[in-house]
Amino acid sequence: MKNKMIHTFVILFLVLVIFAMSIYYAIASYTELLEFNTTVSIKGQSVWNIGFVSDTYKEADNSQEGNVNINGSTLSANTVLQQPGDFYEFSIKIKNDGNVDGELTSMVINSDISDYVDISVKYGNNYYIGINNNLDIDLLVGESETVTIRMAYKSMSELDSLPDSDVEVNALVVLNYNSID
Repeated sequence: MKNKMIHTFVILFLVLVIFAMSIYYAIASYTELLEFNTTVSIKGQSVWNIGFVSDTYKEADNSQEGNVNINGSTLSANTVLQQPGDFYEFSIKIKNDGNVDGELTSMVINSDISDYVDISVKYGNNYYIGINNNLDIDLLVGESETVTIRMAYKSMSELDSLPDSDVEVNALVVLNYNSID
């Protein structure tokens, strides 16, 4: 009887082992491991280079002449507007010569004496005055865009009075570019 009990126990144990192995096999046969092996190369020579294309500077017809200095990302100009209605207008290309895509995110157009001078900027096909935030205008690698800036002595009908003496108007236009994330 003792042998029969051991024999039954062994058989029961073997049945349980076989049952457990079949369950494990069933689970294992429906399991798949997915593996990702990825290599990322970081370009070590990224170049951020958005600036003026100096040989594209052009004054508009009938514009007053300006004394212009273009140095990298800065353009300085001086001119004299003699009488109401005179204007100084020029265009120049801005180009992305780097290898990082950029976008124009904001533009500030400021004049400290707006009583006498109106300032406007044409970028692409759109005109801007004042502060322009939340712009999203791409300037991708290798692309260029023409910018036109116009400063005009207001006409007599727009003026309350003429200045008694020479007035120096300091105008500032800032185009803010960021890399595209």
